[in-house]
Amino acid sequence: MKPYRFSHQREIVADRYDNIVYKIGSYDDLVWQWEKGIIDVEMSFLSSRPRYLDFGCGTGRIISYVEDNVQESTGVDISSEMISRAQSCVHRSELLRADITVKDVLVGRIFDLITVFRVFLNSEPELRKEIMGTLSQKLSREGVMIFNIPGNTPFDASSRKHIRHNPKRPI
Repeated sequence: MKPYRFSHQREIVADRYDNIVYKIGSYDDLVWQWEKGIIDVEMSFLSSRPRYLDFGCGTGRIISYVEDNVQESTGVDISSEMISRAQSCVHRSELLRADITVKDVLVGRIFDLITVFRVFLNSEPELRKEIMGTLSQKLSREGVMIFNIPGNTPFDASSRKHIRHNPKRPI
């Protein structure tokens, strides 16, 4: 199997996300409707105009939903094909093609909300740890990170320590 960092580089993969995986009425589209509610609830706990990072922004599904409700929105993805698709559905977000686990193109930037959707599904355990370690350094003290782990993707306890900065805030 191809390492996850290289698995989403082709146009056919981006096309599949938009036209098959998240096709209106698909299972993943129904899950997305539920996930939007989670995002809305979590955003209600944040400052009125949070700074937002969508890690692994893909074709722009999440960032396009959130961008009008935040002060600034930044999407990062390693795939130029995914970024190209995302550019067509956002109107004010900054989109960056980068692997911030290797080179931090967001030096000094902190975010109040970070989303990570679908990334952990097929990424290798070591990459999951790298991602959580990197993103935990980008999350503000009172910030919220929302991520999903579809299916039976294992996620070890050593990565969980990065999830929440504020132990008083209920999950």
